[in-house]
Amino acid sequence: MGRTSAAQVVVQPAGSAATSQVNLVADHTSVTPGDYAVLSWTSGGSNGCVASGGWTGPRGAQGSETVGPINAATEFALTCDGASGAGYASQLVTLVNGPTVRLTSTPSVVSPGDRVKLEWSASPGSVCTADGDWSGPRFAKGSELTRPVLEATEFILTCVGAGGAGGAKAAVDVRTATKVAGSVNSGPFGIGSNDGLGVIALLSLVLARRMTAS
Repeated sequence: MGRTSAAQVVVQPAGSAATSQVNLVADHTSVTPGDYAVLSWTSGGSNGCVASGGWTGPRGAQGSETVGPINAATEFALTCDGASGAGYASQLVTLVNGPTVRLTSTPSVVSPGDRVKLEWSASPGSVCTADGDWSGPRFAKGSELTRPVLEATEFILTCVGAGGAGGAKAAVDVRTATKVAGSVNSGPFGIGSNDGLGVIALLSLVLARRMTAS
């Protein structure tokens, strides 16, 4: 996953010079959507801290914690109280955008055994990998005909670029034969499936009577 590391600390004392110094830092200040970051903090001489912003609740005077998933630029803040006063620090974690990935299937509904044409594209320079009902490395742009599709399936493409990772999915459904209850037409007589034996018996009886009459 794409991340940017930096020991960026924002310290903003809440009072005069006689305040507790609070340090708050994230192991990564930029992450891809859905990723996590580890926050670490210290506070000189404080009795305890309270988190706000992207995290909330009481915290110890020092520690570390994993936060996320992070899906938008988020500011994490920490206020600590001590004998020398209150101190405050915040850390902003932003997002790194991954490549744009598009994947389409033509058609999206097939009969059992039909093939599907997949077409895809990703941001230039991306390295892509197929998953689901196809697999293996793929170029950033291309098309291919799948193997016969026998059941509803999903094709997945994940691409990694300079800004992180992105992906797309294409679902393909399969038509199923509809079983119709009732009679089965057979020529102009409209003989039902349950009437076949009766018709055969009637024809046999007519034939037997003709043989007896002759």
